[in-house]
Amino acid sequence: MTAKSYLNQIRIIDQDIQSRIEEKQRLYATLIGSPTITHDVVQSSKTDAYDERYMKIIEAGEEIDKRIEKLVDKKLEASRKIDRLDALNKTSAVILRERYINLKSWEDISENMNYSLRHVMNLHSKALMEFDKTVK
Repeated sequence: MTAKSYLNQIRIIDQDIQSRIEEKQRLYATLIGSPTITHDVVQSSKTDAYDERYMKIIEAGEEIDKRIEKLVDKKLEASRKIDRLDALNKTSAVILRERYINLKSWEDISENMNYSLRHVMNLHSKALMEFDKTVK
């Protein structure tokens, strides 16, 4: 796997994390928006059905949390790999971190670093080669 394809996975992981957070929020909104449960003896079957639905939503939320945790671990692993590059070449590490960890656009990176867009793209190519050498 090339450095670029490895780091692009981080962008996808971040999108997946955001998607799962939204999914969890919608599940809990469903939980809050459900009718109120009464504890009348006559309505015990309805109460049991609501309790079961609530438990399923809570379990689904916990499963989403576990998936998010695994995705965050992968993102942190990539960040640590960029940190190894940081000791050798700060500029390369900054470009890779801004692009793949912080998900910034090329324009934002070039503006923040006070470099032309073309120069940032050239530095990015070199950074990917350095990343390949450092990580492998």
